[in-house]
Amino acid sequence: MPDVTDIGIKASAFARVQLHRNNARYDLLLKICELVFDSLIPAKGGSGYAFQDVLRDERKMARVFEDFVRNFYRASQRVFQVKPLQLAWQAVPLSSGGLGRLPVMRSDVYLDSGRRRIIIDTKYYAEAMQERFGSVSFRSDNLYQLFAYLRNDAASRPQAIVSEGVLLYPQVKHEFDAAYDIHGHRVRLYTVDLAQPWRSIEDRLSYLIGEQAQA
Repeated sequence: MPDVTDIGIKASAFARVQLHRNNARYDLLLKICELVFDSLIPAKGGSGYAFQDVLRDERKMARVFEDFVRNFYRASQRVFQVKPLQLAWQAVPLSSGGLGRLPVMRSDVYLDSGRRRIIIDTKYYAEAMQERFGSVSFRSDNLYQLFAYLRNDAASRPQAIVSEGVLLYPQVKHEFDAAYDIHGHRVRLYTVDLAQPWRSIEDRLSYLIGEQAQA
């Protein structure tokens, strides 16, 4: 194609691509290209670009991990609907002053079968555990956040089925699968080893909702 010239890629170019039934197969390839583009940084000396090690960028990898988990459950099972979930704080204002307002809560992954409702909060850290005063435990800030989701969801829909909560981490050093009943909510803390072959990853994520899917 000698008459086709190269163009300089900008971030806006990806948003202008229109996908439809005849070219939908390029969707994954475009997403990979956009991820690569977002990971380019100027090379030393200004002579080009270098690829940033995206695996060391916890913020970017957290978004990739969240999207992966959400789309996995959309594609791999038919028991649950995978939907967005936006929650408001069930709070009564005691004054009208002040400049701010309570933020909206958005869960990463929400599964609803009509009989079971599961809020999955994905987390991506170099270490999924915390150590304080020589004692290793689960990360308290993650539990507080998930519990806020569960309690406000229950308060907003008192007649609905009680939601279950999952904190899902990529496995780094520790593999764990722990379940607790916290104020009537089943809370599960779970890891998946992304370095394993695909079949092992698929089995691990399917097992996470296996009990719920059979209920």
